[in-house]
Amino acid sequence: MRKLKVKLVRLGELPFKLNFNRIKKFTSSIFEIDAEISEFNLKNTRCSKYIDTYKDNELENQIPTPEQGVDFVLAITNCVLKDDYYARRLADKKAVFTFRNTRHWLEKAHLPLENAVLKMLYEYCIIFNRETNCIRKNVDIGFLHHETRSCLFDFDDVLEDVIFSFNQPKICEECAAKWIERGTPKNMIETTRKELKRLKKTLFYRIFDIVKKHPLISMTISAIGMISINIFSSWLPHLISWLYHFICKLCK
Repeated sequence: MRKLKVKLVRLGELPFKLNFNRIKKFTSSIFEIDAEISEFNLKNTRCSKYIDTYKDNELENQIPTPEQGVDFVLAITNCVLKDDYYARRLADKKAVFTFRNTRHWLEKAHLPLENAVLKMLYEYCIIFNRETNCIRKNVDIGFLHHETRSCLFDFDDVLEDVIFSFNQPKICEECAAKWIERGTPKNMIETTRKELKRLKKTLFYRIFDIVKKHPLISMTISAIGMISINIFSSWLPHLISWLYHFICKLCK
């Protein structure tokens, strides 16, 4: 299994904070991200029926072709894509992902935006490997399923479902068997499964979710903690006094 070299580009302004350094520092056995994140202005061609909606060919012409040594390019943008998709495969080893229709749901669920980019990289790496080192837009999307399974290959017909597909996504058994049958190396699937577990919420929000899911248990633990603190606080002066006298005796 060869590690793929991926180029990230920022297409247009992103009116929110996206930590590209955190994305670049992410270590993976599946892909390696090029150190330079290129930035390009998003040109308004005014060819679409709706000015803020970009057709595939409009974006293809604005995204650079991969340089030698780079397997494919993923453009990050905030514009509206064709059919209101949040990601589209384009020609010439290019793909695009937009936060325009996903950021609201990701932030509402306290999911790091950087993890969304990493999730898409894993998805496109498997597709790239399967399609014999290319990402073609006119390929049957039968590898996606409309049922939401918190899987890397959820179609997410309802955009709100991204809160399941982008939080510690997995590769479901059906997809794993299908991809291996189509020629994807088994170790690539298994390695991806392990690494996807790292795409999770920050510790604070994971604890917050546990508290929200199990309020009675959380209240019990909090009560025990408060009682323990009170008991310790009441004994603390005596402990300090005893230590003081003990040290004084040792010094004599």
